[in-house]
Amino acid sequence: MRKTWALRAATLTLGATAALGLAVGSAGAATAPSILQLGDTGPSVKCVQQGLNLANSANLVVNGTFDQATYKAVVAFQQGLTTVSTTGKVDPLTGNAIFGIIDMQAISTQGLDLIQWEQNCMYQIPHTY
Repeated sequence: MRKTWALRAATLTLGATAALGLAVGSAGAATAPSILQLGDTGPSVKCVQQGLNLANSANLVVNGTFDQATYKAVVAFQQGLTTVSTTGKVDPLTGNAIFGIIDMQAISTQGLDLIQWEQNCMYQIPHTY
């Protein structure tokens, strides 16, 4: 009898944990665009511009418009990587690279501005983690 109740309790706990994980994960996935490209506007683009300034010293004006300067900065960033194609678009792989570089910088410098950027932009930039 005790074994049955313990098994039921464990099953309920695992089920609740899985449901919570799906709810949290899907909420974040629903708010992040799948790709950002030339002509897009809004807070997601601002995060990309800030991220490129932090990760690659792009010196972009943070205006929320994916303009030619932002496009060129994305291309330059992508050209410095071996893991992404040079498209000028911010897809999940490019987003992962931006986050990865900023993560490394935040760890090595203990930069609070980098950590704050990540918290503000986690669900604004396409990425897979």
